[in-house]
Amino acid sequence: MESLRAGAAARLLSRFTALNVVEGSVRFAAQAFLTALPLLMTVAAFAPGWLRDLLADSLRAVLGVRGDTLEELREVFSATGPTSNTTGAVGVVVTLASATAFSRALQAVCERCWHLPRAPVRTAVWRWLLWLVVWLAYLLLQASLRDGFGAGALTGLVLSLLSATVLWWWSQHLLLGGRIGRPSLLPERCWPAGVRSC
Repeated sequence: MESLRAGAAARLLSRFTALNVVEGSVRFAAQAFLTALPLLMTVAAFAPGWLRDLLADSLRAVLGVRGDTLEELREVFSATGPTSNTTGAVGVVVTLASATAFSRALQAVCERCWHLPRAPVRTAVWRWLLWLVVWLAYLLLQASLRDGFGAGALTGLVLSLLSATVLWWWSQHLLLGGRIGRPSLLPERCWPAGVRSC
């Protein structure tokens, strides 16, 4: 029992407690949801029909939207005429500004995990925007990824795991401004050291 308390599991639990993982995860998930929906609606307002269909399929895959709700969602995405006119440039700017709150929060979490000081805003703004664009592209590809691009659910599971690992590995590298080397950001690098850095 003593060895368990002093081992890697105890250090991991201590680290999770210090980072307040449960509360932070719930808050972070809510922020992701509140960021994604307005951003996706803005994209749908200006997107061509095939991209709106891809967006609806991805929301079905990620959120489990089905039946009448999915059809209503497709109808909302199809109403591009008045929507795109009323959204306008100001709406896009406001949506992007509020959406960067999510990438800023993610950057803060990464910096806290790695015990790094906050990066200067002037060097981070473009990273927040780039991360949002890549994250949005990743969301749009969810239906195709989970179906394995037509190869089946097993291939889809493998592709989903690989793409999620690559996305979050790259996200840390981008948002931390390269202050932590790429190899160190891979999950397996954290475990032998007893979760010393992550």
